[in-house]
Amino acid sequence: MDKAVISVIVPIYNKEKYLVKCLESIINQTYQDLEIILVNDGSTDGSLKICKEYEKKDKRIKLISTKNNGAAHARNLAIDIATGNYISFIDADDYIAKDYYEYLLTLIKEYKVDIAECDFELVEEETEYFFDNQEKEIKKYNNIEALAELYSDDPDSHTRTVIMCNKLFKKGLFSNLRYIENRLIDDETIIYKLIYQSSGIVVTNRKMYAYVQSSNSTMRSSFTDKRLDDSMKVFDEFITFFQEKDLITIQEKAIQTAIHFYNQFVPFIRESQKIENKEKTINKLIEEFEIRIEEWENLIKEYDFLKNRDKKKNQMEELFYQRLGEIN
Repeated sequence: MDKAVISVIVPIYNKEKYLVKCLESIINQTYQDLEIILVNDGSTDGSLKICKEYEKKDKRIKLISTKNNGAAHARNLAIDIATGNYISFIDADDYIAKDYYEYLLTLIKEYKVDIAECDFELVEEETEYFFDNQEKEIKKYNNIEALAELYSDDPDSHTRTVIMCNKLFKKGLFSNLRYIENRLIDDETIIYKLIYQSSGIVVTNRKMYAYVQSSNSTMRSSFTDKRLDDSMKVFDEFITFFQEKDLITIQEKAIQTAIHFYNQFVPFIRESQKIENKEKTINKLIEEFEIRIEEWENLIKEYDFLKNRDKKKNQMEELFYQRLGEIN
């Protein structure tokens, strides 16, 4: 029987400074049965030229070039044409350990799950990260346990679980799922759905993915009004999703996660260089928070999954307004 093929999807927009290192880390994997799909998302620098050079020298590479529609659109285009048994997403400014695919595929097969996940290292763009090849702790979660990790109180656990680029997925998970496009946040729109419909996930704390913190990296981009709007949309979407699936404990955790991020928005707005009218944005944040607190209180009353809900609601509001006071 033929070996499993992994479709590696790399959306690219103006990443010429990092792209060669990224592609070299992919084409030189110990596991060679790869379909490498590069999506040039309307780059205006030398990224397309680099892609064409690699397409010529490696027959596994497929190149798509499109106008700039964002990373979610680029990934969706690639998913549509992917022919592999598994799917992986790599950001064009990042790089991976030499045995990244061999190791994650082995974990999926050994633990009989649909998703394998590794830990990642945040790396400054001028810093070289040397991967540790020693075997680390491995944990297996069913889909509900993995959702609990996604909305964990531990920020490291949440971040590791929410991002897509440190994972290997069975392709079948995408049969009816795609990224939501035209958002400034991508992974949060799809990861909880993928985990929910999976058979489970195996997680190693071995760091095999180098997440490069470039000057224009998405994680460090300035906070904007649209990013606030998109964040609130995804909060509403995943809380509603768990309500519809009758996953009350997970919904509670998701609400707590949303509250946490509402609190984080306060300093983001204050420090942003891209929000012109900060007072207007802050007022909008207050209004949206008040609306959602009322909605979440109604959910709490309906399902009674929080004791002393009035006290809990007050604690939520106090924490929020405490952070809001830091601006004044």
